[in-house]
Amino acid sequence: DNVTVVMVEPEATPQTEAARARARIMETLFLFEGMPFHVRLRVSRICEELFFTPGQVLVREGALFITEAGEVRLVP
Repeated sequence: DNVTVVMVEPEATPQTEAARARARIMETLFLFEGMPFHVRLRVSRICEELFFTPGQVLVREGALFITEAGEVRLVP
């Protein structure tokens, strides 16, 4: 049987590099443990990076937040 393979290396953009970085961070979280990189990459593309100031409310019911750096304190 003949097999033809076409490989394309997409050009790296700041958005794709950010998505890859998020996918690598996700690998360290139990929720995404064992998830293949390509799946984490797809999930990371719908994530956004947010920055907050001390005292700012950042958690909403039904939302998932992953803290990459710093501390978060939950108060009732």
